[in-house]
Amino acid sequence: MPESKHFKLNRDDAIKIDEMLLFRIEATRDTAFVKKGDLGGYIEREDIIEGENAWLGENAIAYGEHTKIKGNSLVGGYSVLNNSRISGNSIAENSILIDSVVMGQCYVHTGSKVVKSMLTGNAEIISSKLENIIAGKNLVVNEANLKDKRLMTTQKNYIVVGDEQKINFSDLEEYEMELEGQGIMVREAFSKKHKVDTYYEYTGITKLSSDGEVLHQIKAKEAIHDVGVLKGEVGGYVSSLTSLKNGAWVGEGNMIGKGVSLDGAENSILYGSSEILSKDDIPVAKAKSDNEQKRRYQESLKQKATQIKL
Repeated sequence: MPESKHFKLNRDDAIKIDEMLLFRIEATRDTAFVKKGDLGGYIEREDIIEGENAWLGENAIAYGEHTKIKGNSLVGGYSVLNNSRISGNSIAENSILIDSVVMGQCYVHTGSKVVKSMLTGNAEIISSKLENIIAGKNLVVNEANLKDKRLMTTQKNYIVVGDEQKINFSDLEEYEMELEGQGIMVREAFSKKHKVDTYYEYTGITKLSSDGEVLHQIKAKEAIHDVGVLKGEVGGYVSSLTSLKNGAWVGEGNMIGKGVSLDGAENSILYGSSEILSKDDIPVAKAKSDNEQKRRYQESLKQKATQIKL
């Protein structure tokens, strides 16, 4: 017998958008994102939200004939969904989706606007405007204004496409491939010039910071012996794939908010349990983690010596 819906409509709390009434939702049981009784955003009709954990945040709205929020997806912040579908473990935060499809483990945030586009895989869209775009796999689009492009990659490393005025698309190597499961021929593009050698990836698990920001748990794609991190080791939570660089690491129990980045060149390795929501929090968090870092470093050296002997 199918489980009952995890929300209800409050028809006494409504707003009007484009001559349509949208109603506030309220959680009727605990889910991954909310507790029973928590208020959500405004939807046009009940069947917009499907899936055990799918949720629309308190300040977001969703409407339109084809709009769906499915699976474990989350639409948060001041987001708008109009005739768009979001599914899988994808997240849209403080962004606008119009006539678009977002699936897989995509993350659209920081004031992005996506129109007539399809995002798949682990694509991350940051402060960008996309129109008629197919983007997917390990692509990151940061502060760009893109139109009529097919940007995908099968590479293990993440590709960052920046402002269109700063990137020469003639430098990109392009080739035809069939988008998996869609039967659509698309153009793939990648550029070594804009490759970020990411040594970590998302696990698919998310968590809310104390100020309500959605953060992503990470795990190491390779061993980082200098800081005592093993391949496959699960770490803490970050706001984006650009939060850590040059071997920086956050251990389990740590969270890094939006606008904060750690650089391994500055010995930014965090263990213990800290929540960093601004740059002012970094010195205190680093001091707490020093002893644990030293212990892990010694253990890593022992393991590295063992591997050399073998």
